[in-house]
Amino acid sequence: MKLHPLCTALACALLLSACGGGSDSTTGTTTPSTGTQQYPGGFWEGTSGTGTAQRSVFGYIDPGLSGTGGDFMFARAYNSSNGFDAFYGALTVTGQSLVGSGVRYYSGQDGKFAANLALRGTVTPNAQGQASHIAGNYSDPVGTAASTGAIVPLVLDYSSANQYPAKLASLVGTYRSVGAFGAIWRLDIDAQGALIGTNGGCTMTGAASVRSATSAAFNISMTLNGSTVACPNSGTTQTGVAALQYDSSGNRSGIRVLTRNASGTESVVVMSGTIDPGSIPSPSATQQNAQGSWIGTVGSGSAAQAIAASVMPDGSYFFYRRVGGGYDALYGTLAVAIGGSAVSSVDGFYFANQAGSYTGGVALTGDVKTSTSFTGQYFDPTAENALANFSLTPDANYPYTTGLAATLANLSGTYRSTAAAFGGDAITLTVDGSLGTITGSTSSGCAITGTIGRYGTDATRNAFAVEQLAFSGASCALSGTPVQSGIANAQFNAGASATGLRILAAGTSASSTRATTVFLGTRTN
Repeated sequence: MKLHPLCTALACALLLSACGGGSDSTTGTTTPSTGTQQYPGGFWEGTSGTGTAQRSVFGYIDPGLSGTGGDFMFARAYNSSNGFDAFYGALTVTGQSLVGSGVRYYSGQDGKFAANLALRGTVTPNAQGQASHIAGNYSDPVGTAASTGAIVPLVLDYSSANQYPAKLASLVGTYRSVGAFGAIWRLDIDAQGALIGTNGGCTMTGAASVRSATSAAFNISMTLNGSTVACPNSGTTQTGVAALQYDSSGNRSGIRVLTRNASGTESVVVMSGTIDPGSIPSPSATQQNAQGSWIGTVGSGSAAQAIAASVMPDGSYFFYRRVGGGYDALYGTLAVAIGGSAVSSVDGFYFANQAGSYTGGVALTGDVKTSTSFTGQYFDPTAENALANFSLTPDANYPYTTGLAATLANLSGTYRSTAAAFGGDAITLTVDGSLGTITGSTSSGCAITGTIGRYGTDATRNAFAVEQLAFSGASCALSGTPVQSGIANAQFNAGASATGLRILAAGTSASSTRATTVFLGTRTN
């Protein structure tokens, strides 16, 4: 089997692609004792191996319907840079005797599998009679780099993570791998449980939920996407569990994620990493609203860029940022958590103006405080789908609530953009407020037509709907492109007359071709 790109010798997260093979193995385990029935459900951690081959292990045992065991998955560190092997299958505890079945082992060091491992052990209780310790072994993963030539001792204790019942609010944050090499990953989870992230060459989108009111486990479901070269399991969906890690003071310190492919070619993702302190604002306990005009930055440090956005009452959003001679744009629909402030979107389209290309299915998550702040992150297709962090505040240039009568009549006039505002073309637009029409032209010979009307009934809201925006003309390169619709906001003076106009629009045809317009114009009459 060819080694998966994410399964490098120092990988921080493993994406395991099963290609068959493996070996049948047996062990010389001792017969575990019976005794008072033990219930092993929960998270466990400890070690496997002996001497210099001893490695740390963590994992989860599903309690099953009767509480005596079900599916399990354990991750075994194979080096000091947070790389993992994995073994998984099903187990049953009868009395204190633990027996595994269908156990498979994946060696992340060489991308090979061993099948049909034997797993045996004894589960012993603490003073309160609760399962607290597992001592056992599993058979040698013959034919892989993890092979030792002998059975492998396994010693586990019931994890302290089980002391913290899962709560969705506790999961909010940004998590990332701690190793310096291999398949670096990052995971962002919002207060709705929406998650987005990157793992090597794969993007991850999905959701987290509380497994039960008393369990420390979160359910995880996520889909992997990316080029088949960088992300061979693109399009597959992983399901499994996650647990938060806590320090000695009871503060969150990290996360552990164990998932398996829900269908298709077998694969596994293991992630263990730290949380970024204060990476995502605490979600509000009261309903927040994202509508408004926003401005700020995307990226950080020397790589930070100016970015602006408009969000309408129905959740439609449009981000844009200056790139080269025009603007990149991201648009779609936001969902805001009921009774909270978390926002998410999975239907975004990103227009990269320098390449003239569109990328669909762009995910965005974040947190909004009404008329105060809008922060979050989205996948940036122009940066190999890296997560781009943005931080926005209300845009004073295009105030969403003017306190004045923002009427169509006040928009009447002619507006002109600079040449850089539209891919090298200057645009002149005339708005007739009485007719609700837009007419104009570009410097390259395109005629422009469209309609404009109020967005909603609130006359003080600086929000207008643009429809039927079209480009035509014999010498117009944009002739025949899809008709567009979108949103408009104005700049007003103290007398409520518009001094500038912004139009953000997009459209798609029946054949799925797309068009986007960013117009930032200054009134000329």
